[in-house]
Amino acid sequence: MKKSFLRATLALCLCLSVSSAFAADYLSAPTDSAAATVEKKNLYTYLATRRGAANAGNKMIEGQHLGGINDLFAGFNYDTHKISNGSANKFPAMIGSRYDTNLRVDPDTGLAASGDYTLELDLCQRINDELISIHTAYAPNSPIVHITAVARNPWNPGEGRAPDPNGLDGQLIDLLHATNLNGNQTKIAIRNQFWADIDLIAAALQDFQAAGIPVIFRPFAEFNQINKYYWFGKNAAQFQDLWRDVYDRYVNHHGLHHLLFCWEVWVLNRSSGNGSADINPWYPGSAYVDVVAGSYYFDYQKTYLSSSTHVFRLPAYDADANVNDKPVHDILIGKDRPFGAAQWGLNQNDPNKNNPQVRWKGDNAFTQAFMDFCPDLAFAYYWDGYQSVELQYAANNAAFVNDSRVVTADDLPHYVATSSGSADGWLLESAAHSGVGGSSAGSSDSTSAFLITGDTSANKQYRSILSFDTSAIPSTAVIDSATLKIKRATAQNGGMGATTLKLDVKKGTFNAVGLESGSTGDFSTGGGTIGAQSNIVPPTVNGEVMSVVLNGTVRGLISKGAGAKTQFRLYYALDSDNNSNNNSISWYSGNAAIDHQPVLEVRYH
Repeated sequence: MKKSFLRATLALCLCLSVSSAFAADYLSAPTDSAAATVEKKNLYTYLATRRGAANAGNKMIEGQHLGGINDLFAGFNYDTHKISNGSANKFPAMIGSRYDTNLRVDPDTGLAASGDYTLELDLCQRINDELISIHTAYAPNSPIVHITAVARNPWNPGEGRAPDPNGLDGQLIDLLHATNLNGNQTKIAIRNQFWADIDLIAAALQDFQAAGIPVIFRPFAEFNQINKYYWFGKNAAQFQDLWRDVYDRYVNHHGLHHLLFCWEVWVLNRSSGNGSADINPWYPGSAYVDVVAGSYYFDYQKTYLSSSTHVFRLPAYDADANVNDKPVHDILIGKDRPFGAAQWGLNQNDPNKNNPQVRWKGDNAFTQAFMDFCPDLAFAYYWDGYQSVELQYAANNAAFVNDSRVVTADDLPHYVATSSGSADGWLLESAAHSGVGGSSAGSSDSTSAFLITGDTSANKQYRSILSFDTSAIPSTAVIDSATLKIKRATAQNGGMGATTLKLDVKKGTFNAVGLESGSTGDFSTGGGTIGAQSNIVPPTVNGEVMSVVLNGTVRGLISKGAGAKTQFRLYYALDSDNNSNNNSISWYSGNAAIDHQPVLEVRYH
């Protein structure tokens, strides 16, 4: 297929950082971090900062599967998935497709196809063209892209992802590059078949890298199902090795540095060891996985949601079915990578599936209850057809997309970054009411995890500096809005009560070198124009995020273009309450866990 690559720019830009908090902290960077594209790093950081962000607004990304190649012949219609909220249309913030499928219609003749399982580069690239076109047409509110693509069963490609019906599949170890097949031509041909499919998928995925679009990529979708050749009767250690081999092929052989690799587990009716080994030994490791996910289709026969309180729970063991979904959920959110629902919808065995109005399973209220149950949820990717958002309880759709915890395409920041921990720090006044800096603590100090505002028992004022690398914002950008988010860690004596905070901003840095403390330092001065924003109300609860929507003067001083840096200075408007007590708030800095770090989100055109 002759192609012209469309140049698109993902609506998320530069950001790196550190980690989070269930059983483990999120890692600060995605896999392949040294060579990863800026867009991949941006998307990873954005996903990581979704955890527990409900009180900061816009947490769970709304995704929508647009279908596979059979749905594409009439064209993916992104527009049909919009929801009107009364004043504007809200579109899904994530879209995607699946390359491999049972072809029902011949794409060239329009006639019925044989129904054989197919994986063809031409068809994959037709999908790419549609997704890239949508991404470009809706810029700057371009949705995130999500792709599923699995190599066909190498022992019986016609079965697609399913095992050979006659039990003729071999072992995964025979597919590894390092395995010595001792000249067995049959096994060599089977291995070559598998890697030919991997290379075909890689060639298709290259389209997105050329267009500057990162991709959430599922290479072994729903791996723990008996109808998958890479699970049924297979060995966990060999699966790990095969995943890593495939990862290496995509990243180091084909040079694909824009992929966020998603390890997805089928959750419905699965205990951690349901019918086979625990899923933990099948995890390839965080050096090879960027995102962990569950495929959440809810069983109409089970009670997940109290009708009176809307309290959600995953089912405990049922006496008749010996089923418990929760251990799988706990394993997933216990990993050190962002968590999402890579598939979301009604159970396909639901007898009312063609009339979703009859059932509440999977509807908008149900999704909201799951968000309460699982504050780690970064995205929910609704499947197509009757499982789509707009077909599930249409009367509630506007309320759903207007929920402050739901991210639609218009909520995606064009730039998102966490602060640079190495340049964050606090400053302390030299003497009470002097207005002159005396000491400071930066990232080289053990206290650098916290920024401080307030005063000491000597009535000396604390101020803090937050630093951002804003070079990813184009020099030609016109900034429409900007929000600074900073999370309260602890407080001494409740801080300074009802006293409000003040925020200064400097295009560049306040002074020539990093964090300074002297009389000409960062505490009170800085060359050039400084913008200010006042009357900022601090949070009253530890762990609460303070979101400051920057005014026109302040956001106009955000630095843009190559080498750009922007610094903020945060402090109480009152230098001291003169009660000779330590009244202060400590805030997380850029050295904290990635979902605790200060975040700057910018929208521009």
